[in-house]
Amino acid sequence: MDITQKPDDLARYVAACDYPGALDEGGVDKHLGAYLKALGVKRKVVRLERGWRLQDHPSIMKNVDWILDYMKKQNPNYASDARDARDASDASDARDARDASDARDARDARVARDARDA
Repeated sequence: MDITQKPDDLARYVAACDYPGALDEGGVDKHLGAYLKALGVKRKVVRLERGWRLQDHPSIMKNVDWILDYMKKQNPNYASDARDARDASDASDARDARDASDARDARDARVARDARDA
């Protein structure tokens, strides 16, 4: 432990690293805002909820595309691989949604068949 660190600081640090723990959303917004201000960067801070999708956040997609374009200029092979990975993720999401829909349809058909047979 650093000699300038108080025992309470260590306990708070350990508690903060306990996942899943309580999230101080206000504190995160406050400190992230201060960090961005110190960098001279203006960004809208948004909490991404569980299950978020890139398609639902156009501003994030715009930044991802900008980064990939920048990377492509720096190293064309790497950026192409990254874009392919994002496209594969999008395809996987679509396939998962289709599978879930198919499963619901199969369950509904099974219920209907069971009802008919009864």
